[in-house]
Amino acid sequence: MRVLWIVNIVFPEVSDVANVRVGYGGGWMTAMAERLRKRNDIELAVSVKGKVNKIIKKKVNNIIFYIYPGYGKVTKNGGGNKGKEIWNYIVNDFKPNLIHAYGTEYAHYLELIRNEKEIPILVSLQGILKEYYRHYYGGMDFIDIFRHITISDIILKRGTYFGRQRFKYNMKTENEILNTVKFVDGRTLWDKVSSLNINNNLKYYHCPRIIRKDFYTQR
Repeated sequence: MRVLWIVNIVFPEVSDVANVRVGYGGGWMTAMAERLRKRNDIELAVSVKGKVNKIIKKKVNNIIFYIYPGYGKVTKNGGGNKGKEIWNYIVNDFKPNLIHAYGTEYAHYLELIRNEKEIPILVSLQGILKEYYRHYYGGMDFIDIFRHITISDIILKRGTYFGRQRFKYNMKTENEILNTVKFVDGRTLWDKVSSLNINNNLKYYHCPRIIRKDFYTQR
């Protein structure tokens, strides 16, 4: 089986090619990739956003990586025709049997789900922004939030109010993704209820995460 991953982190193996520094999040993805690369019945490809001008294909330790121009308009709204070209190239080159996307909070794969009708697409939930937005203030009144906004918060668009507004903006992407795809997976009852509350036609799969090996070996 040929599986194409769409991730929102950079893998250490291709950080130099992507010109992106490796972060600390998404360890469950690298842990799962480490398991899958050892299987003979699965061929894994991972698409990675990079600060590059064209798609770069590189195979490392039994995983094919596609590093694509994934910033700017691609991140904000899917990239339009440019985004469509990117995903057409990757899908036609790798020819996956399954596309597995991680997260609903960013728009970088919108053009793929808008146009791909033949290959099944599974989305792994990494949170539900609609619910985060609803509970963001934790019971505080808006007047309490407004009273504590600083000048630097306004200039830098940071703090509690602006953080909630960013969730509101990204909720549009989340809503389109969950109302377009047919299959999602999550870890908790909260994941299931929250996603089905957006689209009750989704097929939901329970899928616990593998964590990095350090959690199993370090004391």
